[in-house]
Amino acid sequence: LKYWAINLFKMSKHYSLIKNFLIVLIATMGILNVEAQTYTVPSSGSNTITACSGTVYDCGGTSSYTNSCSGYLIINSASAGCLVHLEGPYNTESCCDHIYIYDGAGTSGTLLGQYQGTGTISVTSTTGPLTIQFTTDGSVTYDGFALSLSCSGSCTCGGPLGVTSTVGGTSIALSWNAGNGVSAYFVEYGPTGFTPGQ
Repeated sequence: LKYWAINLFKMSKHYSLIKNFLIVLIATMGILNVEAQTYTVPSSGSNTITACSGTVYDCGGTSSYTNSCSGYLIINSASAGCLVHLEGPYNTESCCDHIYIYDGAGTSGTLLGQYQGTGTISVTSTTGPLTIQFTTDGSVTYDGFALSLSCSGSCTCGGPLGVTSTVGGTSIALSWNAGNGVSAYFVEYGPTGFTPGQ
């Protein structure tokens, strides 16, 4: 159950909250993450996840990565029609520790990028799933990577279900159940006729 309280104390009491304020709920991914999921590329073999938010770490998790990693993580979108997007910094041994990102499920897909050294990754799948592989040699380790995971494209994310509101003197409380695969919602409010997103 998602819950969001909007304080309207600055709004004039001369207007009816119900008639003069428009509350727009827009299904989005990753804007209000309450508990972000974390995922780790395995040190060997492969794992598969289905998600549209969270953070993807190298084989060391939140610590520096380890030697001799050679695993990969397949990321499927949690919402039909979405593309998977990864973005964030990386810091690896420039000669010998590599991040490979492939379009599709597995390492036989099109290579979208190869990264080593220090920099920033920003890559989006073109077919749906995305695969990230991390390989390291037997010596020297660095921080690795922490990449934000999101989904984009023609998603069927699902709007909020069972929206209810409780109006109090200077506030309104909203509650709802999240649509399938939706991790967060963005709430906008303003006087009747306002333009959402501005």
